[in-house]
Amino acid sequence: MKSTRSSRNVLLLLYCLCLPLRGQTNLLQNPGLEAPYVTVPDGHLATDWTNSANLGASLALAQETNQVHGGASCQRVVVSGENATNNALFYQSFHFQAGHVYSAAVWLRAASNLLLQFELRNADNYNQAGASHILTVDTNWTQVIIHGGWQSGSNAQFAINFLANGTNWVDDASVTDVTANHLMSPPVNPAVPVPTTLFGLHINKTTAANNWPPLQQGIIRLWDTGTRWNQIETNANVYTWTHFDACTNVIWTNNPNCKILYTLGQTPAWAALSTNTPDASDGTNGASSEPRDMNDWSNYLSTVATRYKGLIQYYEIWNETDYPGFYSGAISNMVTMAQVARRALTKVDPTIEVIGPNITLGGFGWLERFIQAGGPPPDILSFHDYPTTRPESCLAGLVGLRDMLSHYP
Repeated sequence: MKSTRSSRNVLLLLYCLCLPLRGQTNLLQNPGLEAPYVTVPDGHLATDWTNSANLGASLALAQETNQVHGGASCQRVVVSGENATNNALFYQSFHFQAGHVYSAAVWLRAASNLLLQFELRNADNYNQAGASHILTVDTNWTQVIIHGGWQSGSNAQFAINFLANGTNWVDDASVTDVTANHLMSPPVNPAVPVPTTLFGLHINKTTAANNWPPLQQGIIRLWDTGTRWNQIETNANVYTWTHFDACTNVIWTNNPNCKILYTLGQTPAWAALSTNTPDASDGTNGASSEPRDMNDWSNYLSTVATRYKGLIQYYEIWNETDYPGFYSGAISNMVTMAQVARRALTKVDPTIEVIGPNITLGGFGWLERFIQAGGPPPDILSFHDYPTTRPESCLAGLVGLRDMLSHYP
């Protein structure tokens, strides 16, 4: 998704898919949360539903028959002990078809303004969100609707993830297959060729002899190319440019029209807020940490942008920030990093376009928290999907991402 600062122009690549279509049948059991209720350790739970609380969080469950949204009853959920390091869930499992798009809806209210996350989670794939919305629920019944899905797996959860302590009510839930709604739009004008700028590559061994592909790709992304922050600025203001220069020279020599996308990060140990990052993807202490001093981050950005002014057009703020192996820091600090990055880069070259921070398609919740914390809108939104078979299987995840972003126009 690409935008200017004053408006956003969205480009959507629509694929012609050959997927079986289904009617809009509710896939949930007991969607109205009606009787009978079963006795569980946490109280009384509507039949066919499940609850979970971990690491000090707890739920008190009860059948509510007063002020319900519809029918004779709804589920009351009282949350306590909730904090940033535990979780409390109310959910139901359902079976989905890979590549299909689902619409999920639920009616919610709370005793006071309470924060929660409504999501569809892939139980077969690290609870990856296929659709998600984080919102504050008040004392009035409010219907929340989300859309999305996954490219692989078969078992999902319709889940309310409570993010604050207090009393909540849940009623009249549904999950329906709406794939047909996303297949009927006309494709991109077939008479106009798709520009080469929409086709890019990673070339991990950019400088290897005879390694340049004859594909006329429009963009190269520098990642896993020996050009990370901790590989070029080995100490404060001590830079090693040899390999970085070689990579850019290979691209420029082979195709001067090929754009370059440079992904910023990872943090050198000398600049890291925390060097205790044992799960860092490259095994380097501090690599997944935010910088201790934002002046070091700003200096790195300005130095790179100055050296490659006119050569590198796109700068991506970090790689897969929703994965702790790449970013283990606070979202609030990534907000500051994004703000600093735009100022530093565009001061050197106003034509630079800022991308990210990058997420995987499982990072909807992370990205939404980043937006809610004041994260500045990028010029280009960047995400990673990993199709197991064909690009068309990404449709459901793309719908989920666009649906989440629609709450922040």
